[in-house]
Amino acid sequence: MNNFLFTTAVFALCSGVDGITLTNSTADPARSSSQQYEDFDVDVVYTWVGLLSADQIEQNARDCPNDEGGVQRWRDQGIFQVSLELMLKNLPWVRNVYIIVPSAQVPCWLDQSVHKEMDGRIHLVDHGDIFLGEDKKVLPVHCSRSIEAHMQNIDGLAEHFIYIQDDQMILNPVSKSSFFDVDGSPKLIASPIAINDTRKWSEDNNFPDLPDEDVPYFVYLNHQPCVWRKSWFDEIYKLWPDKIRKLGQEKCRAVGSTFMGVTQMMNIYGVLEGHATPTELRYYMGYKQTYKLNPRDVEKDPRHLAVTHVEDFFDKLRKYKPAVLVLEDDFETQDQDVYQQQDDIVQSYLDDIRPQHSMFTCAPPH
Repeated sequence: MNNFLFTTAVFALCSGVDGITLTNSTADPARSSSQQYEDFDVDVVYTWVGLLSADQIEQNARDCPNDEGGVQRWRDQGIFQVSLELMLKNLPWVRNVYIIVPSAQVPCWLDQSVHKEMDGRIHLVDHGDIFLGEDKKVLPVHCSRSIEAHMQNIDGLAEHFIYIQDDQMILNPVSKSSFFDVDGSPKLIASPIAINDTRKWSEDNNFPDLPDEDVPYFVYLNHQPCVWRKSWFDEIYKLWPDKIRKLGQEKCRAVGSTFMGVTQMMNIYGVLEGHATPTELRYYMGYKQTYKLNPRDVEKDPRHLAVTHVEDFFDKLRKYKPAVLVLEDDFETQDQDVYQQQDDIVQSYLDDIRPQHSMFTCAPPH
């Protein structure tokens, strides 16, 4: 995940429900529900980076000495595994699942036996398979924005796809019509207000001549599953070739980065030119503010509040049951005892929502 770009329109514009960020968009009433739904394939793309070894962390530090973030960038709380299990259960109409992974880094629970059991639907895509030509020289990369700039190069990727990061989950059964309109136009997981404000800001700033700096939060629309068309990549390359070329060659997220990433460009293009509309899906997000981990509040009794606030968040989450959930790892990074208590709460929730019969288990060591 990309914490540098995690702020979205949902934070600023969607109603908060007891400390949980919620969007509950409504479908376009002008669209007739009696229209025949077109038959087109939809794929899912995941990006994933797992728990790194000490040597890999040292290599990252050498490659990116000015990188932002901390240990939470590399911790593995098991959210990706549950996300994949839930997606396969709740989106049975998805054709193929592509998981973009760093070189030689594969989850122990995702082996060839699972691939065969899924009839070849799950495909592991190495960074080297999508970084083409001169861009291969930048590998290895430690920046999700660079990976996103090459996503369209996945061999066999469908025109219609959903991009899910490894801290995002589809909790309930969802139909294809909640993600795409009858004509294949994507439905963005964002509020109508955020989409309208994005349209107005882009037009007021002479789209497509948009600024790199001072982009307002409501334009971001990016840290939730992204519903896109692959052909949009061709269009944004025409509009912003220099920006995307620079993003595609970023090695580190804190060095030489432009402020606007590919996700913003894709969503802005979708709103302005791609006939994208808001979905009706309910969306919750867990991050520092909704976990109520504000340092000014925690100063009074940091260990107690840091645990009880997280517990309250997940209790409310069990009650409201959204369709889409994002869980940022904004948990404790210094006090291991506090983090362990927080992680126990997270694991209890993941155990509650994971499918009863999981096909993903790590093989015992030989």
